[in-house]
Amino acid sequence: MAESTTTPAAETPGSTDGIDALGAKIDKLSDALAGFVTAMTPAPAATESAPAEPVAEATPAAPEVTETEDQRIARLVSEGVAAALPKAIQEHVETTGGPSRKGLVASVTETDGTAPATPGLPEGAPAKPLHEYTQDEWRQHIAPIVTGAVFKGRGEAE
Repeated sequence: MAESTTTPAAETPGSTDGIDALGAKIDKLSDALAGFVTAMTPAPAATESAPAEPVAEATPAAPEVTETEDQRIARLVSEGVAAALPKAIQEHVETTGGPSRKGLVASVTETDGTAPATPGLPEGAPAKPLHEYTQDEWRQHIAPIVTGAVFKGRGEAE
């Protein structure tokens, strides 16, 4: 008997069995996806055979008044005060000048214009900026004040 040698379809060149099996799997996958997409789409709205009845809206019942005479008076007074308060505050500010600074405030003294141009200079010192002083003017007018302030009387100006 002659032996026949058979090779699997996937290994045989030119065989279409493997391609057909792959095609069948792709078709099955496509059908599953189509079913999924169909299931995801919303169903069309059902049409009604009879027209809908008009909806009668319920009118809200008027709230029952449970306010006593004393409560009503208190409410009216508080509403009146709330309405009049801003106007009263405005009138008060206009007549009294508004709030003032509280606490101790140093008084301001006005000068008659005879003070040196640079405040803090001793009398007799030239009225000019300190960087314009000559060496002699500096030693005569400024050095004693500066050394006294820096050394607090512990040294002499040279």
